[in-house]
Amino acid sequence: MPLMRLVDIAGSAAGLVVLSPMLLLLAVLVKLDAPGPIFCTQERMEPDGRRWLKLKFCVRRNWLGVMMHRFSVDELPVLISVLLGEVSLVELRLK
Repeated sequence: MPLMRLVDIAGSAAGLVVLSPMLLLLAVLVKLDAPGPIFCTQERMEPDGRRWLKLKFCVRRNWLGVMMHRFSVDELPVLISVLLGEVSLVELRLK
């Protein structure tokens, strides 16, 4: 396993463990805010043509959605994609 993949696994796993209480709270807030799914996916394409699904919290344009978007916490579920090997931490371009 290449070193970069090990860094991705360790970084995303550590991030998910440390952030899991906040992710759980955000998931509950999103579910209470609106009916429907907690997570949404967006198909992304890398410059080399490879496609992957970006996992995000489904937020609406209200106070919760604006705050989550402003602080980019709606993007945190993408760590799951990193752990699954769909994308690398280095490839991510978060705000």
